[in-house]
Amino acid sequence: MSSQDDIMCESCDKMYANIDYKWCKQCRISNLKENFVNWTSGNEEIDNFIQKMQLEIERHDNIIVEWIPYNQFNNVKKTNKDGFATAIWKDGLLEYNEEERKHKRISNIEVALKCLSSLQNVINEFSNENETYSTK
Repeated sequence: MSSQDDIMCESCDKMYANIDYKWCKQCRISNLKENFVNWTSGNEEIDNFIQKMQLEIERHDNIIVEWIPYNQFNNVKKTNKDGFATAIWKDGLLEYNEEERKHKRISNIEVALKCLSSLQNVINEFSNENETYSTK
């Protein structure tokens, strides 16, 4: 039988969204909201799109969409394929660490970059790819 400590979030006293991983959706979304003031793409539409995506996370293992400034990339190399490049992302992906039961960054990972020509293309292409590869 589970005790209250096993099913209730230590921070907000609400039931964990995922009891096995002690993951609290409310706290994660609250933390992401608090961080909105700490970043900007410089474009309100892109910022709003990223914020909307962050507020729609449902599970501990969902990918958290983020704005990544160009200075976070090292060793950018064009691949000569449709505007793609590879790079090393210094801070790295924010991923849920199941052992520590919290989100942590995986630093210095290789990523693919794609140059898009217009704001609407950025939002449309990302939305389409997100639907295709969504883990929901």
